[in-house]
Amino acid sequence: MDVRQAVTKSSVRGWDIFVGAFVVVLGLFTQTAEPHTLDWAIPLGAVALWYLLAGRRALSTRDTRWAVAYVLGNVALLPWAVCEQPWVAPTQGFILPLVWWLFLPNRRWPVIATVATAVASATGLLLFALTWTDPTTGTHPWSTGVTVIMVVAIPLVILIVGIVAGTFVDQVFRWGQERVDLVEDLRATEGQRIALEREAAVSDERLRLSQEIHDTIAQDLAGLRFLVQRAQRQAEGLEGRGGATDRAVRTSEPIGRTLDMISTAVDSVLAEARELIAATSPVPDSTFKETMERIGHRFAEDSNIVVDSDVTDARLTREAEVVFIRCLQEGLSNVRKHAGVTRVTIDVAAAGGIAAMTLADDGVGFVDDATNVGLPGMAERIEQAGGRFSVASPGPDRGAVVRVEMPLHPASPHEAPDAAAPTASAADSSEEATR
Repeated sequence: MDVRQAVTKSSVRGWDIFVGAFVVVLGLFTQTAEPHTLDWAIPLGAVALWYLLAGRRALSTRDTRWAVAYVLGNVALLPWAVCEQPWVAPTQGFILPLVWWLFLPNRRWPVIATVATAVASATGLLLFALTWTDPTTGTHPWSTGVTVIMVVAIPLVILIVGIVAGTFVDQVFRWGQERVDLVEDLRATEGQRIALEREAAVSDERLRLSQEIHDTIAQDLAGLRFLVQRAQRQAEGLEGRGGATDRAVRTSEPIGRTLDMISTAVDSVLAEARELIAATSPVPDSTFKETMERIGHRFAEDSNIVVDSDVTDARLTREAEVVFIRCLQEGLSNVRKHAGVTRVTIDVAAAGGIAAMTLADDGVGFVDDATNVGLPGMAERIEQAGGRFSVASPGPDRGAVVRVEMPLHPASPHEAPDAAAPTASAADSSEEATR
């Protein structure tokens, strides 16, 4: 059941309660009048039955034809019902509000229906005044003044109040509809904004990946192609039988050395491709601690560098986990390329509402600013996520320390990471796929 159906069902239920309570109270009040008879039951029951047959149908379908049928039925029914029992006239108390409800936001039809219903009720009262007499005395129970009040004054007041109240309800309805339209427009605008931000983020990520591929894999492949061409020339020289040029090639450019260089270049391209895949592929579920330790373990296997890890069991936000995993991957990639280290320490701790990851090595270190240590995009990613990033080195040959801090609790639900971002196990199966 969608929202519109739920609202319609709730509306019908509310009107059922209102009409039912109105009829019951009116019937009980009628019994307080003298004489105590049940001659009101049939005409009042007929009005209530017509609501069940046509009024509820108009409410549930919101079909104007059923609404018109309900009004016409009341116009035909009320003169007889009110003539039989004037106490039926107060049923306009639920008929008129229901008519306005059925025809909104149209303003013309409710006014016409209000006039027709009031005239029909006044006609019934007039017929009662002209035809009914007291069977015991043979006189009419209403004086001329009472007849004028019942037939003219009261219906006129009901007509005026009904139109004024209906107009007010119509204005409230239109005001509410404008607010609903405004909210829908705001939601649509917010959806467009989110979509544009997502597209911009995707575009930035693609640009970053293209630059990284160009600076790493593409450059290595270009060098590899040069080495292959060199090996081809050496092979052609080995196949030759004579010529000083060929002998010089065989002497100065041994093909075995070139093949070793090709093998090294292929290993480098493969490692860079694995790192790129691991940094971008979504993966199955795994705990954050297991993922961090697995990344360190596999890095140690691939690089023969000792890795010590101490990762907290505290529950971190999904955004903090994603940032730590990505920063660890980029940091280890930087260590592999530039640091020349023998030992790496990974530490993740949580205290004072802050989760902090520290990646330290014992390599060559640096003396320049952190922007020159080969950590592309890491600082920007952390700042966008609301965290802090720092890189420090005591000096040359004294290693380097990368520190990332993230809040344990997100500042706002709007700052949650994109649904496409990896979970706490961001490098698990992606690394497995590249092995």
